[in-house]
Amino acid sequence: GDIIDGWQRITGEFNIQNSDVSIQIKMQNTGATDIWFDDIRIFPFNGNMKNYVYDDISLKLMAELDDNGYATFYEYNAEGQLLRIKKETERGIMTVKESRSSQPKIY
Repeated sequence: GDIIDGWQRITGEFNIQNSDVSIQIKMQNTGATDIWFDDIRIFPFNGNMKNYVYDDISLKLMAELDDNGYATFYEYNAEGQLLRIKKETERGIMTVKESRSSQPKIY
């Protein structure tokens, strides 16, 4: 697949027979540079899957990954208000919504 922000999506399919009791998946780097494997998902061929990433302290939603593994990122200000939503696409990461709010001045 396309390389987006240094990451490349690789997909594959395999069949499991009724008599199979386990599977083994081997991922091996045979090149000279470092590689990382992230977001490994296994689900039925016609199935759907979404993943959610939450901040471990605030518990706010930070990202949502769709069926194709593309992320929607959520950015918050210091008060915890949603500031920006970004969407990962084949062309890179795009800002899809941005909002600002302010407190009125008190004289």
